[in-house]
Amino acid sequence: MPKKPRGPPFPKELPLHLQDVKTEVIVGFDCLDDCQQSYEHFQANKSYEEEDYSNAIRLYNLCLKECRHPILLSNRAASYLKRKWNGDVYAALYDSYEALQLDPTHIKSRLR
Repeated sequence: MPKKPRGPPFPKELPLHLQDVKTEVIVGFDCLDDCQQSYEHFQANKSYEEEDYSNAIRLYNLCLKECRHPILLSNRAASYLKRKWNGDVYAALYDSYEALQLDPTHIKSRLR
C-alpha cells in the first residue's frame, strides 16, 4: 500500500507575494555562475549575514528573475525562515519544494 504524503498539498499557483518572481528565466545549472558573480547575489548573501532578511529576500528575488537555481531558492527559503513573518514558513516550504523539483539531491532544500 503506498504511503500518503505528509503535510498540506502544494498549490497550483504561486502565492501573491511570489507571483512577481515567476517570469521567463533560465532554468538549469549553467546560469548560476553568472548569477553568483552578480552584485545582487553578493549583496543578498551579505544582507543575510547581517540579519537583514527582508533585503536578502528582495535581492534573491532579483537574482531568481535571471536564473532559477536550487541554491538561490534554498537561500531565499532560509531567509524566509529567519524573518518569521506570517506566511514565511509557507513561502520557505514552497521554495524548498521547487528547489527539490530542480535538483532532488540538494540536501539543504530537503532539510529546510
